[in-house]
Amino acid sequence: MSRHVCELLDASVVRYPEKIALLQGKSSWTFAEIETFSNRLAHMLIEQGVKQGDRVLLVMGKLLRECDMLLRHTEGRGCVR
Repeated sequence: MSRHVCELLDASVVRYPEKIALLQGKSSWTFAEIETFSNRLAHMLIEQGVKQGDRVLLVMGKLLRECDMLLRHTEGRGCVR
């Protein structure tokens, strides 16, 4: 059975929230942190007028560093899940 990557991540967040999911150099993110990031990103995009079905291009050179910067930005704007 083929599953979408989002379904696999959702299942991993429930089963292993504190396990490391991304590792880049000395930086790491757990499944729960990825979930938090994706929810904040979604809220930010919705605030910008992005609707379901719209296409969005994200360019992130240093994935974990850029995700961390975006999380800090959205925290300051009150974006929470």
